[in-house]
Amino acid sequence: MLRKYGPSVPQELLHKLVNAFGELRSRADQGLISYPYSTREVVSVVKHLQVTVTLSRNVCRVIYVTHFCMLVELVTCTSRNVSQTIYRA
Repeated sequence: MLRKYGPSVPQELLHKLVNAFGELRSRADQGLISYPYSTREVVSVVKHLQVTVTLSRNVCRVIYVTHFCMLVELVTCTSRNVSQTIYRA
């Protein structure tokens, strides 16, 4: 079910969240903590992680494209300078 809310969230992380929230629920049932965490909370966490994972990937893509474009520009400018220097001689 959590995969639906966080398709980009790693499976291992989803399992850890299920285990953690299961432990929290168990502690609430035992009276060790007062708030009975439910599926609603774990779904909320996964939704936030999905946004974070997607945002991180998009930022990385933008950074990659920016650096790639800068590299292409550098190589192109360098090639033009070398070409101009050769043709001038």
